[in-house]
Amino acid sequence: MNLKKNDAYYKQIASYFETEIRTGVMLPGERLPATTALARQFQVTPDTIQQSLTLLAEKGLISRTPRKGTFVRALYKGNTIGIVFSQCIFQRRELAFFTDYLSELLLCIASRGWKYKIFMAGTNDSADTSEFELRKATENGELGGIIEFCTERTRLGDYVRRECPLPTADAIDIDVEEMLQNAYGILAEKGYRNIALIMPKRRKDIAAQEKMLAEIGSRVPPALRNRIRFQAVLTEQHFLECGYDAFRKLWKTKETRPDALIIGMDTLFNGVWYAVMEEKIEVPRELAILTHLNRELPPFTHIKPSAMEVKISDFANFSVDNLLGKINGKNETAKRIHAIYKEGETC
Repeated sequence: MNLKKNDAYYKQIASYFETEIRTGVMLPGERLPATTALARQFQVTPDTIQQSLTLLAEKGLISRTPRKGTFVRALYKGNTIGIVFSQCIFQRRELAFFTDYLSELLLCIASRGWKYKIFMAGTNDSADTSEFELRKATENGELGGIIEFCTERTRLGDYVRRECPLPTADAIDIDVEEMLQNAYGILAEKGYRNIALIMPKRRKDIAAQEKMLAEIGSRVPPALRNRIRFQAVLTEQHFLECGYDAFRKLWKTKETRPDALIIGMDTLFNGVWYAVMEEKIEVPRELAILTHLNRELPPFTHIKPSAMEVKISDFANFSVDNLLGKINGKNETAKRIHAIYKEGETC
């Protein structure tokens, strides 16, 4: 095989083996040569071979066992998707989004003519049998791929992410930068001039977050942008009490008080709302609130919040399409969800 210089070597090598496996030239159970041998064969570095094998493993075409080797997996011939999640989504109110997501997933999978099998990690994870059941279903060739959304660390989730050879759906994310920029623009056009944002700190990518916040008003006309004061409060976590504390800090002095507030993550909303009610702030006369409310359910609000909403069905459709693309050998890229402004009574 002659590698072309205009494409990544590891992708070309992975594509070569994928063709060999799918056409039956390489049979299930056949062992691939050692990494060093493959590196000599293709005249690349061992790291390049490792990247190729990782790509093949992600597609479910090979299985890699420490100290034993890399083997061709039997191609999946059924039509069942494994759904892996943690039991706490039914127990914690702030995770209500995921119960709706699960319902939409089941509908999406069925509409495409596929079956599903559910594997739920319990609260007592050490005594959970779901991992055994998932391993067995994987080894028996029962599953074609997995959609996993454990909201906390579990042995079941760790197995899917670290060991399971089946294709898994990529995480589907909201386009947060677009959402916040649009929220800022909507408030600016409504005439608000002291706009504040409360959202969690991105620990792993704080530099990118700071850059995003510096450019948040880029979609607002310059003449209008120069007349607006913008400030951001980044919380250490995304819990209710973090939203409460952040707003109290923001409202403490007149110099920092906004006339409009963007709540950048849904799980902070309840805490902010409690603080607003405690301060007896009239919404929206004294303070406009524009939030994102797809995961967290509103508390005892007497008015409907204005919100940047996303369709939970979009998450489900994109997840299923992404996984089916991988199962069918396509290089699917995870899509990003776009939030749409829904007018309420808070701004």
